This record gives sequence, structure tokens and C-alpha cells, in this order.
Amino acid sequence: MTEIPSLYPSTAIVVECPNNSYNLMLKEHLCWHIHLLYRRSWNIRPISLLGLMSNQPDIYYHLLVNPGLFGNNIGEENSHDKRNTMVQNSVAMLLVIMIAFIGCGEDELEEVKPENVVDLSPLGMTLIPAGSFEMGDHLDSFDRALPVHKVELDAFYMDVNEVTVGQFRQFIQQSGYDYGGNWLDVDKYSPTINHPMIYVTWYDAVAYANWAGKRLPTEAEWEYAARGGLIGKRYSWADAESVARKYANYHGTGGKDRWGESAAPVGKFKSNGYGLYDMAGNVWELCADWYHGNYYSNSPTKNPLGPDTGQFFDWGGPCRVLRGGSWYNTASTLHVAFRAFLIPDDRHYFTGFRCVSGLPE
Repeated sequence: MTEIPSLYPSTAIVVECPNNSYNLMLKEHLCWHIHLLYRRSWNIRPISLLGLMSNQPDIYYHLLVNPGLFGNNIGEENSHDKRNTMVQNSVAMLLVIMIAFIGCGEDELEEVKPENVVDLSPLGMTLIPAGSFEMGDHLDSFDRALPVHKVELDAFYMDVNEVTVGQFRQFIQQSGYDYGGNWLDVDKYSPTINHPMIYVTWYDAVAYANWAGKRLPTEAEWEYAARGGLIGKRYSWADAESVARKYANYHGTGGKDRWGESAAPVGKFKSNGYGLYDMAGNVWELCADWYHGNYYSNSPTKNPLGPDTGQFFDWGGPCRVLRGGSWYNTASTLHVAFRAFLIPDDRHYFTGFRCVSGLPE
């Protein structure tokens, strides 16, 4: 048994150490999550985290030479005293997990069973594994998703849900960001804090992502994640359009769900194979890439970032990529390969976004 100093003065945490080990990647992975949770917590001294791990030189070094992981100087307190205490518990739990691994040998590493694997994804995100897929659709009637081409992607994290009204309001309150939209318009189609944020420009979405320590997904990342591990399927759930209303809020569900002609609260339909909600329908999702109809013919295979400049349209100029369809559109826009586009400073009642982040290096 290993007794672990608690973050709370009156208690201590005791864990039984399974005789399993870890590698440097796991150590850095845990350090990264302590960083993410610390930045969302309050009144926790970073130096106490270092103290708990001072007998592990590589982890201690990783934290010591990267003081920016904590957002404050070592030894200072984070004063976000309005944050939820549940986050503190998450920090404590991560420390328990780390030290349980730290104190164990290496002879049983191969015996770790799936049920003992802890999901270390950042709060509200899920891990999208590295892999390759065929991007595009041979049956695309608009020829925007042609040619079908191979893409290889590194692993990344993606928000499980679209960014909500509540999250975006918090961003504005804490950052002082000057949102140029009309909240009365937002309330008409996304009336609660659990609805997806709409009437955002591409620049609004980027500003939020930067504030949250994340970014917008590339178009390739978005499609790969939307496929949910399925190969060669048209939708995020398979090929059958007949079951679409179980997975998506779209025009075809009018009168068949309780949200009618508006967005639904996030996460109310079935998730895809990666546990992501509303990758089809609800609101269109902004991507980082410029849109160009010929890009697929020239796209690199490894981690494509989109064209350097967007295709120019006489009616508005270059556009950014939109994916996923919306409550306002028909089922044809729900195809995982369907490409749409939007002028970066336009706002619409059917446009929102979600964020991604890379794994720590």
C-alpha cells in the first residue's frame, strides 16, 4: 500500500499499487493532464505537485523545466476561486494514478487489462487515435469531395460536443472578447446554455479556441473523426439514411423530435464510434482550412492543413470549410465527406464549431 499526501490538509489518499509500469510517454501524458486540470482549478500550489514527484527525476525535470505548464510561476497560487471543486478532485485523482504507477515495477506491464486503462483525455474531449483513411466520396454529386485520396493523421483530442452557448458566454466574460453578434438572434435558435453556440464568425471560433488552449480542427481531422472508425461508409453511423434521425438533428426530423425548427441541446442524439455527438446535423462546424475545390488533387498525405489561400468566389471572396450539416439542411449534407464553405466573417443561425488539441510532444 502506498500513502499519498493529499491536496487537502485533513485527509490522505491510500492506494494499492498494482505491480505494473509505464513509459516516458505515459509520464508526459499525465504531466500534460495535470497541466490542463491545474489551469482549471484554484488554490493549488504547483510546488506541491513537484514535491510529490521529486523522487522521479524524469517527471520532476519535465515539470520543472516547463513551469508554463501551470500558468503561474512555481510556488504561486492560482486564484480562480470560482472554479468548480470537482476539478480539484480530478487533479487529486490524476496524482493518485501517477504515483500508483510510479511506485511499481516493470515485470507485469504486458498484463495490463483494458478495464484497468484510465482515460486521460482532457475534460470534455476524447482521444482520436492516429491512423489513415480514404478521404472523400466517390458518389459525391457536387464533385467537391473528389478525388478520393489517402490521408494519414497523428492522434489528437476532439471536443465530445459542439461548443455551447454557456461555454462561449464564459469565454466572453473571462476574456473581455468583443462579440459582434446579437444575443437575441442566438437565443431564438439556441435558447439555453446547453445549446450549441451559433451566429459565430470563423474569427470568433478561432478566438475562443485560442482562449481555451485549443484550435479548430483541420478538414482532414474533422472527417476522420466524423467517420468514427468506420471504413468507406457515407454517414458517421453507416450507410442507412433511414436511421439518420437517431443520430442527427436535421431538416428531415422536422415534427419527429421535440426541437422542431431549431438547434437541439448538444449530446441529445446518438454518438459515433469515437463517442462524438452531433458530428452529423445540429449545426455546421467550422474548420481551420481555407476551402478550395481543387485541393484534394494536391493534398499532401500526412497531416494536411488545407490550401494556403482559399478559392475566390465573385459573390464574396475566399471561404473557410464547413462540415457536418445542420438542423436546417437535408440528409444529403450529413455525409461525412460532404464539403461546404462560408465567408470567414459571416454569421448564421446554423453555424457553430468544436475544438481539437494535439497530444503533448
